[in-house]
Amino acid sequence: MSVRSPGDGARAAAVVRAELFDVVLAEVGSRKIQVIKVVREITGLDLAAAKKLVERAPTPLLHRADRGTAERVRVALGQAGARVGITPLG
Repeated sequence: MSVRSPGDGARAAAVVRAELFDVVLAEVGSRKIQVIKVVREITGLDLAAAKKLVERAPTPLLHRADRGTAERVRVALGQAGARVGITPLG
């Protein structure tokens, strides 16, 4: 039998209703160059800055992104070999 606290439903509802998300580059993977290219496209950073950002993983990439943008970034970086986390903002 599972015991739920009163706040469990509210937290679940907040995740469903979240409209803004933080996107975090969790892990680069073995295809670092491809990940750097995607990070450059997403952020508009130059090559040196994108490389530094990727090397600092885990690191935030986007703050307060809408759901569609967060998903597009997650898919693009996933195809490049990175692992990405998306955190809903409440």
